[in-house]
Order: sequence, then C-alpha cells, then structure tokens
Amino acid sequence: MKKLLSVITTFILVFGLSTSVYGDNSGNMVRVGSLNINLDTYDESLLNKLLEDPSLSYDDAVYYAKLDKIVKEMEKHNIEYSLDNEQITTSINDDYIRLNTDDFRERVLSLEEEAVKSALLSDIKLRSEGITDLRNLSKNYLSANQFSQQTFKVEYPDGSSVNFITNTIEDDPEKVTSVFSPEEKIEIENGYYNESNGSINLASSPFDGCTPTGATPNIVGPWNKTSCIDREFNKIYYDYGGLWPSGKTLQYTSRTEWSFSSPGSHSKIQDLFTWQWYGVVKNPNTSPEYNFSVAPVKDTGSSSSAGAVQVQSESMNNTSKKGSGTNGKIQGYADAIFKVTKSFSATWGVLSVNVDTGQQWHQYAITEVDGWSEVMKFAGEYK
Repeated sequence: MKKLLSVITTFILVFGLSTSVYGDNSGNMVRVGSLNINLDTYDESLLNKLLEDPSLSYDDAVYYAKLDKIVKEMEKHNIEYSLDNEQITTSINDDYIRLNTDDFRERVLSLEEEAVKSALLSDIKLRSEGITDLRNLSKNYLSANQFSQQTFKVEYPDGSSVNFITNTIEDDPEKVTSVFSPEEKIEIENGYYNESNGSINLASSPFDGCTPTGATPNIVGPWNKTSCIDREFNKIYYDYGGLWPSGKTLQYTSRTEWSFSSPGSHSKIQDLFTWQWYGVVKNPNTSPEYNFSVAPVKDTGSSSSAGAVQVQSESMNNTSKKGSGTNGKIQGYADAIFKVTKSFSATWGVLSVNVDTGQQWHQYAITEVDGWSEVMKFAGEYK
C-alpha cells in the first residue's frame, strides 16, 4: 500500500460525484443523468470476444459487457463522472471485494460513489504494478526451466489480476508451403555452424534477451519497456525427441497474450506469430555441423477492452528479421493503443503509463524466435 500511496501523491486524482451522474439500484436499470440504461441487454459480440480469454469466467465477461454498456452510453451523451480535487480514499477493503464479488460489482454498475472509487483504485494499482509483478513471478521459472510455462497469473488481494498466456503449436507439415527459396536452402546447406564437441549441447543456444536478469528483445521495436515472461528452449529439438529434423521445413504458430482484469476494466493484447524453420545437420554421429534458419510467415492478433479502459486502435501485422543462420532472429508483435474513456478521463493521471489526462498508451505482445528455435515471449509497453 505504501507504494500505491506514493504514486497517488505524485499524480493527484480528483474525486467528487457530479450532480448529473448518479446510480439507481432499481432492478437492472441504471440512471445516469437523463439516461436510463437497461442492463438486461448488452453487446453480445463483445461478450463472445471476452469469453475467448481463458482468464475470464462467464460471470466476469457478463460483468465487463454491462460495465462497457454504461461507459459507451456515457461517452455517447458526453456525460462525465466528475471528481473533486482531493486524494482518493475508499472505505471498501480488499477482503470485502474478493468475498462479496457479486454485491460489489452491482454497486459499481449502479455507479455508487464509494464502489466506483474503489474500482478505480484497483485499476490504478494493477496498471502501476502489474507488469513488474508478472516479471518477478516469472524470474524463478526462467532460471530453473527450459520448457514453456504457458500460463502466468498474478492475483491481488481484491481479486484483480494480470495474466500472461502463451504456447507454440506446430502446423500440419503436409500443408506447409516453404517460404525458403531453393537458392536460400542451398545457402543454408553450404553455411554450416561447426560444433566442436560433437554434441548439440543445450548451452549452444543462448537465452538471448530472455533471462532472469535480461528482458529486452534482440530486435529493437517501438516500445520503451519490456519484460520477458516465458521462453521455449530449442523448441523443435525437443518436439522431435532430441533430434534435429535435418532437411525439413517446419512451420509453427506462437501465441503471446497478456491482459489486465480489475473491477474497473479489462484489456487484452494478443500476438499470433507464424514462422518457419529450415535446418541441415551433417555428420551427426561424428563431428556434427549445423546450419538452421528461421523466417517470418505472417503475424496476426487481436485486442479487446471493456469498461473504463478502451482500445483506441490496433496494429497486428508487424514482422522483422535480423541476421541469418543459427544466430538469426525473427520477430512478430501486436500493438494496441489504449485510452481511458472520456467519461472517467479526469481520474487517470496516476496510471503507470505516465500519460497526461485524455492521452493514450501502447501495449505490445512480442514474440521472438532464433535459429535454434528458441521462442521468447515479451510483454511490452510505451510509457
């Protein structure tokens, strides 16, 4: 709590309920100014999109869909939840929120002042500390394991969470069309990497950019802060039973996804990076010579949001390549620009993204692969 309060002291929040905005606890109707919002219906397409996120339950998704409807109606009619010039505090504690989730959510959806304050404080804390806490959670795993964890979650006392989900799946080899030209394959086959000890020792594939102490992709992007959360080490070597499939072109799709969930909002960014590997091993039983190469195929992804934080725009097709052979790197990333809804814009100067009120910030899901088929997954931000 000391850390949170120091942040709030630096960026003062203004809070005080506007006379034009108030909650009405009658049934599923919420009165906002002159509006009566019926929460029996909401955006089904948004609900379905939220349900694609494995970190959310059905009840979570319904809550966010209802909250999003309120926010959108407020935006549409230029209604703002106005705040006084004083530091936010709330009488609602974390235990109450966690143990009485349904009741607390109903209070937020009714725009009850104390509940809204508490929801905003939860979101502030989550976005101020979430990525750092997620990174700290993954440190021990990265130092002790070679295989993908696939799911990381940091949960806070009030039930808010930051989540990271990842996997890499091989596409059907029978349906793969190689992106390596015949000339490129010849070049790969003629440019070997000599392994003097005659063994594919794990140490021959360095954890470039993804170690307990390092968290920076090898290929520079538009972000200014990144955290490597997960890695898959020598992915193809292990998939094929401790052998490199010499002379074959293989294709994989890697998923990198992370999200914030708090009583005030839910936001997610996902990258789906499809890549190919071609490799040759000579003299495997005597003096092995290796040359592997990777190439990007396509990059897609998605973003979603509900509640006080909204997606402003997204860019989902970003691929690049650096170097060649075993030391070459390829990268794909998804970029989403998030904003705070103008209905609550005056309250969000304390976000860790350090943007001025009403401005936006970027979040990135980044996937990087090297010639040894090490797959590294990063959460990135632009602050």
